[in-house]
Amino acid sequence: MLGLRDEIQRGSSLAPRAHLEGINLPANFKLPPIHAVHEDAAQLPKWRQNGPPQMRTVFVKEGKTTVLNPDGALAEPIAWNTNMPNLFRFAYFTKVEDVPFELLEAVIFALAMFARVLTESEESQLRAMGHILPHQKAEDALYFMTTNTRVKLAMHLLNPRIDHIARLKSLKDKDDPYKTNPGLFAMYCDALVFSNRFDAETRKELDRTLHAARTGPLGNKSNMAFVIVKLRCHLALILQQMHVDEAEQKEHVEYCSKYLRKNPKVVSEGTLLQVLFRQNQPTHPVLSALGGVRWLEGVITREGLTARMEERTTKACRHCGIREPEKTLFRCSGCKHIFYCSRECQKANWRLHKEPCKETAEAKAKAEKLKAEDPKAAQKALDWIKYRESTTPTNGSFLAHALGVHKDPSRGRTHIILRELEYRPKQSKDFRFRFHVVRIGVFKVQDVLKDIEGLMQLNPGEGEEYLRDMFEAIDNSSHQREMVPIIDLTWGDGLQTWLGSTAIHQDKVRAMPYNPKWREAINVDGEVPEYVLLKSGVKDAELVF
Repeated sequence: MLGLRDEIQRGSSLAPRAHLEGINLPANFKLPPIHAVHEDAAQLPKWRQNGPPQMRTVFVKEGKTTVLNPDGALAEPIAWNTNMPNLFRFAYFTKVEDVPFELLEAVIFALAMFARVLTESEESQLRAMGHILPHQKAEDALYFMTTNTRVKLAMHLLNPRIDHIARLKSLKDKDDPYKTNPGLFAMYCDALVFSNRFDAETRKELDRTLHAARTGPLGNKSNMAFVIVKLRCHLALILQQMHVDEAEQKEHVEYCSKYLRKNPKVVSEGTLLQVLFRQNQPTHPVLSALGGVRWLEGVITREGLTARMEERTTKACRHCGIREPEKTLFRCSGCKHIFYCSRECQKANWRLHKEPCKETAEAKAKAEKLKAEDPKAAQKALDWIKYRESTTPTNGSFLAHALGVHKDPSRGRTHIILRELEYRPKQSKDFRFRFHVVRIGVFKVQDVLKDIEGLMQLNPGEGEEYLRDMFEAIDNSSHQREMVPIIDLTWGDGLQTWLGSTAIHQDKVRAMPYNPKWREAINVDGEVPEYVLLKSGVKDAELVF
């Protein structure tokens, strides 16, 4: 039914989560067992050819037996829902990004059919099936269920993993629905463009949605920034294919190419490919302005990203997590590394940031002072400070692969990365590539506390205290819910031993394909680092789950 794009699929072994927009599900709410969902989905190909089994559904209510279909067989949508309860329940309740790739087509079918259940069934039938509860008003319940069903269906259809999508219908409302929900209509525009509807009607829809995204109440939200860029990318392509308004097309191309050069990782690789590089389609003018496929490959492999670009991908208020352009951020005047959106957020975070801020500021001052005596040593010290504070993959995604958080996110709290680096200034002019990973290993924190204290020259018990403070700093940032911490201890000849931390959102962990060959990729020259051998004799625990 769908054109599934295997080259940009993502997989995760984490359990799917339940989510409905506009309601907090009970803490004890459970999705159906995944094996039961797979069993329902396995029947789908056969039943779609021959139809679902005909049946009469009987319900017991208030001690009386009632028949849902007294006049004959069930209507088609209800028959599907009744025969595949686990699939339908899973499709409706599961968070969109958590649906496994192999279930995606079945989930889309179930959501489309459930939309028919809601719109074609009588109220008495929906109450008998338990879709409308006794205390609920039918009108309110139907609106809520229908909205969640259709939004999830649209999001699945516009998933970068799918290359063929159905046209979405616009909503009717007495208010301007475009300004109320420009993101939804941007999805509709995606559907039109991805269906190669390069015509005046699509242009009209793009113009109206772009105006709403810019001028509506959500126009200054950070997640609206890429919506605007994507709409302008679409307009650049539409105008090119229609051979009209070259000046406007040029304006859109310049705006989008400038934005994407500065913020290439603000969107997922799959979406970037979907917008700019669809197979067997006209060359996108924005991609041409960026430098073509070579630029795209550089972004995907990160080879084309400067240090400043990498910083923008993670630039957020350390306390509340808000991003630009929703709010202008400023650097901490002490360490000049982390960002805040307000003095209030900075004050709230100061207790946790005070010590690392002081350490970084002192290290920078010491390095600056060293310039007159030993310029090379000073440069090494400054490069080290910048490297350990950077968001380069060797400080992020590669460490996530090493920890195995894709399989067990709790390892971010129970395990630590130990690594030894070597400074190789001739290897690159970019400080991110001047540090070579010589040895690296994964260890259970409780097993190596004495080793940590020895490497950091701490007193007994101080290692555990350092780690406790680090986890507290992560947990007490108000935006760090559902974050997976990553802790590393790094040292090297002439390098200040550093206990570092970062955190990756669980959604990113789920979307990030695990790379079992991370050791072969962590160094730019492909040299594979050795394992860390500790004096205590504790063995590497990377593969011990």
